[in-house]
Amino acid sequence: MRYRLRTEDFPVLPLNPTAELPDNLGNVLYGANFGMHYSQKADIDINTLVMDQETVTTQQENFFTGEMEDVVSAVNKTVKAGEPFKIYMIADNKGADGTVMAEAYEGDTLLSSELVSVKGDSFAIVTMDITLDQAGDHTLTVGDQTINVTVK
Repeated sequence: MRYRLRTEDFPVLPLNPTAELPDNLGNVLYGANFGMHYSQKADIDINTLVMDQETVTTQQENFFTGEMEDVVSAVNKTVKAGEPFKIYMIADNKGADGTVMAEAYEGDTLLSSELVSVKGDSFAIVTMDITLDQAGDHTLTVGDQTINVTVK
């Protein structure tokens, strides 16, 4: 259901156009012209599971010269226990308009879920907030995608 802001709901708006409006209306689940077709099915695939990364510099011996050199690589950011962080994935739809529930697990424990609607022959970037309370290495799973997270 889409909520439409009406002047009657916010009488201060005409008097003060810069008045703060509520921000708890949520994200739009179904965009304009989104329509389900009973004869066609969605084919939504969750892929490309990533999180914020940072660069790390290490020393490595050059194979050809034998000299030590700096090698810069990107690794998943280390997160703090009890603090939320974001994971990102792509919901790719090769069928008709449809909806899928993206669920993030650690083992058998559901950590977060997000209902995503994707128009046919399109994709959507899905963002989830995750909080892990225990320090150590964790493996998160969304569909058949996994990502390793280090918590300090």
